[in-house]
Parts: sequence; structure tokens; C-alpha cells
Amino acid sequence: MALPIIKTALDCSDFSNTVTPFLHQLRPLLGLLLESATNPTALKQIYLDTNPLISAFAFSLALSPIFLIVSEINKNYSQVDRLWSILPTLYNAHFVIYAHLMGFETKRLDTLLAASCIWSCRLTFNYWRKGGYTIGSEDYRWAILRTKISPTLFFIFNVLFISLAQSILLLSITTPTYLVLLASRLASSSGTPVEPWTFADLIFSRLMVACVLTSFFADQQQWQFQSAKKSYQETAKVPPKFNREDLDRGFIVTGLWSWSRHPNFAAEQAFWLTLYQWGCYTTNSTYNWTGIGALSYLILFQASTWLTERISSQKYPEYKEYQARVGKFVPRLGTDPKGGWKVPGKVKTVAEKVGEEVEKDAKIARERNLIWGLFRSRNIISLLAHISCEIVEILENDENEANRFFSQIESGEVPSLIENLPAEITDRIVDIAGIALTLPSDIFEGAEAIFRDTIELFNAIEDGSIVDRLQQVPGMIVSQFTSGWNDFTSGFGDVIDVLTCAFVDCSTIEPAGVCGNTITYSGENSTTADTGATPTFSSSWSWSPTPTPSLSPSPIPGWSPSPTPTRTYVPSSTAGGLLRPVLTVLKPLLDCRPHKPPKSLRAWLHRCS
Repeated sequence: MALPIIKTALDCSDFSNTVTPFLHQLRPLLGLLLESATNPTALKQIYLDTNPLISAFAFSLALSPIFLIVSEINKNYSQVDRLWSILPTLYNAHFVIYAHLMGFETKRLDTLLAASCIWSCRLTFNYWRKGGYTIGSEDYRWAILRTKISPTLFFIFNVLFISLAQSILLLSITTPTYLVLLASRLASSSGTPVEPWTFADLIFSRLMVACVLTSFFADQQQWQFQSAKKSYQETAKVPPKFNREDLDRGFIVTGLWSWSRHPNFAAEQAFWLTLYQWGCYTTNSTYNWTGIGALSYLILFQASTWLTERISSQKYPEYKEYQARVGKFVPRLGTDPKGGWKVPGKVKTVAEKVGEEVEKDAKIARERNLIWGLFRSRNIISLLAHISCEIVEILENDENEANRFFSQIESGEVPSLIENLPAEITDRIVDIAGIALTLPSDIFEGAEAIFRDTIELFNAIEDGSIVDRLQQVPGMIVSQFTSGWNDFTSGFGDVIDVLTCAFVDCSTIEPAGVCGNTITYSGENSTTADTGATPTFSSSWSWSPTPTPSLSPSPIPGWSPSPTPTRTYVPSSTAGGLLRPVLTVLKPLLDCRPHKPPKSLRAWLHRCS
């Protein structure tokens, strides 16, 4: 007898009654098949006389040495993978065919087989389009594993796991179909409590199809992303419906992949778990021995996914962040990992959170690179200095142009002086403006603050309160003024000359006066501290090669200018006197170039203070 004697649905799940009594059929089966190899009628009889689970188990054992020999000859260990999507449905079809030959009620089995066929079509298609059936194609994880263990140990691993265990596993996940077959035999008998079809059977079958559809959509999203990434890497063009940030990241985090790191794997496991639960429901059992197959399948996916993610985290720097925010298989509903973002009144998707974190890191990197480039690039600094000197020279030599320049600035117009600059200078200004557009917001805020301080400085010079202002200079600037750099000392001497002429009556200065060798008022030598003259500006300032003397006492308490500057200049106009001090004050900040990229503009200013 090929099938056990059962009286109730629960008897179908009894291993000692449905499996153990038929294990003896396994040993003589091969000899019987060889004896009847040329007799189809005898082969059919052997097929019907053998328990369907035992014959399926014998077939899985027969495949194992074939997998082993072929893999060792080709040194390609993905032989089981090529049949992974086919063998489970083949086993399910075997149980259904047996039920048909025995004349059992097969509506439930036929529906189960249809769902299994849909599963096979989906997985086979996905494996085929990824090149799984091409010559030489192999799972990349086997190649990595071969580098981790010795050849002898890998051969043992191939014998016991790759070829044998995986072959038996593909049968074990279909064993619930064997229980459904036994229940169908019971349903075919009159007067039994087992119904051939129930609403629950409809639910289980639809759940299995839903799992297949979920896997299909997840595979499709993955395939489209990888295709877009490949195209982007080859052409540097972002394909439609994708953005550069996702492609640069290297792995997909949108769609189903924003809820689960492996939605296709999750649906794959759910498919066979649903089949196991279907078998439990049909046999009126809470659990039974066929759960070994489903549990083994889950363990395999856990180990395989662990290896996959270990490789991905080494390949993609941001993958660990993805792991922290998105569940491996089951979505993390209503959770926010440590260090995540929380927006009041709005719940962000996982993809949005990952995207924002990546953008935040990219912004920090851009800011560091930008600041580092600005303060390490002598080309940009010298270019700015060149443009500034061109403007200052024009303003110094043309008083009308200077007045027009400031009046246009006050009215909010673009100064005509800038519009009429030589083409090579205006092109450089456009280049610098393009860089400025990419500045982070804190740099814009800093520039705005500097602009406001500059306006206040101009107002202070105009209303005569510059002395009080100078006494409130931040310690950062004062420390830079006292650093002892020769080039800066010379520049600061220029600032003192200009500021001295700003709040001292320079109209009586002799040709070799304040901007020459000595400070003279009404024919007498004096210092800036000895006079209370009304601030005025001379009408003509010029350059002088004579050295600048030391000034004592200094207008700024605690500071003594160097008596040996390299050069000096004599103010020749109000515009020149206002612009040159600003450029000179900025010079120490430009000279404060860190040896390593600062984390932010604030960090750079702190280092200069």
C-alpha cells in the first residue's frame, strides 16, 4: 500500500503514520526502476505503488551527486540555483499528478499547483534576465566564500550543503502538499468531515499569489534601478524617473525597498510559510512536521541575507545607515531609530529619511570642500585681490567716478564702473559669483553680517565715532593685528594712516606729512593723540615710497605698529581711503589657512581666533 490509512484530518499530519511506515520503500526503488526501465506500464505501477513522498525524496537524493559532479567539473557551484525555481513546482506537480491518477478530489491541489506555477514563472524569469542561465554564470557569494576557506573545506561544504542539503530543502518546503494530498483522499470518501474546498482555501491561494506579485514588483523595481545605475555610470546621464543622489548611493531605497531591505526575499519566504499554514489548516493541526521545511528555508534566507548585507555594507558606505532605518524583512512601522529625524505634525517615509540623511552628509562634504578650496586656492584669492586693486585704482584716480560708484551702490544700482571693467575681469567676477551661488547658508549669513559691519564702519567714519568703534574691535582681529607678520604690519600701517587722516585735520599736512615721514600739524610735530582737529579729508592723495614711521601712542590701546614696514601709501581720495582699510583688515583672515579642511565656516573662524 502506497498511502497510509487515515480516518480524520488530524491523522494526515501524524509523521509516524504517514511517513515512517513507508521508509522501507526507499532502498529497493532504484533496482525496481532499472528492471522496468523499458516497460512503461511497469514504471507506472511502480509509481503508483510507491508512496509519493518517498519517490520525491528518492528523486532529490538522485539529483545530489549530479549537482556535485557537474559543479566540480565546471568549478561553478550554482548548479542548484539553476533549478531552484523549477524543482519545488515539479514536486508539487508530482503530488497533484499522483492524486489525479488515484482518482482523488483535486480542486484544492489544482489551485495550489497553479499558485506554484506562477511562483516558478516569476522566479525563473527574474533569474534568466539577470543572466543566471548563461554559461559561466555563478552566484557571487560562492566566489567570495571560496576565498575565505580552504579548497578541502569548500569541497566538503559543496558535498553536504550545496549539493545535498539544498536539494533536500527544495523538497521539504513542498511537503505540506503531501498533507493536502492525504486530506484530499479523505475528502473523496463519503461521510468524512473534510470538505474538498472552503473559503479558507480561497484565502490561502490568494495570499500565495499576492506574495508572488509582491516579489515580482520588488524584483522589477530592483531591475529598473540597476539598469538605470548602469546607464548612468556608462553615460553620466541621469535616466528619466531617477535622481542623481539615488544612483550615486548605489543601492535602491525607494518603493517597496523603503519598507523592507529585501522585500522580494520577504515575499519569497511568506509564500512557503503560507503553504505550510495551508497544510496545517487542512489537517486541523496547529503545527506539524512539515514546518521543518519552512523553518529550514527561513534559516537559509537569514544566513544568505547576512552574507549579502555584509558584502553590501563593505561596498556601499551608506548601507549601514540604511540597515539602521529599514527592517531586513518586516517593515518597522511607527519607529524612528536613534539619531533619526522627527518632524512635528508629519510622518516621513523611510526613503525620505534616508534621502535627507544622505543629503545632509553631502552638504557637509560640499561645505568642507568649498571652504577648503576657497582658503587654499591662491588663484581665487589673487584674482579677488587683482579685481579689488583695479577698482581701487580707478576710484583713486577719478573722484567723479568714485562719487558715482558710491551713489549707485546706495541707490541699489549696479555700478557702471563694474559694468565697464575689462572683459577678462568681468569674466572672472562671473566665475566667482558662480562659486558664491553654491555657498552654504551659514556663509551667506556671515557675508551679510560682514556687509552690515562694513556699513556701520562707514557711518562711524562719517560721524566721527570711529575712535570708540576701534576700541570695540573683537579680540580675534586684535590678536591678528599683533601676530607680528611683516606683510600684515605693513598693511595695518596703511590702515592707521588712513584712519588717522579720517579723524584728524589733514588739510595742513605738509607734503611729507602724515603719509610720509612725520605727522605735522600747523608746522609742529605731533601725534594723533595730541590733536582734537575736526575730521576732514584731503582732496588729493598719492603713493609715496618713503617708509612709514612708528606712531606712539597708538589710537588702539595695546597695539604698537612696526617701525619697519616694507611699503606705505599716501591716501589720495576718500574712496581709496575707505576701500584699502577694508581689504587690509580682511588680509589676516585670508592668511589664516588651516592645515586640514575645517568642518564649517564657524570652525575656521574659531581656529583663527
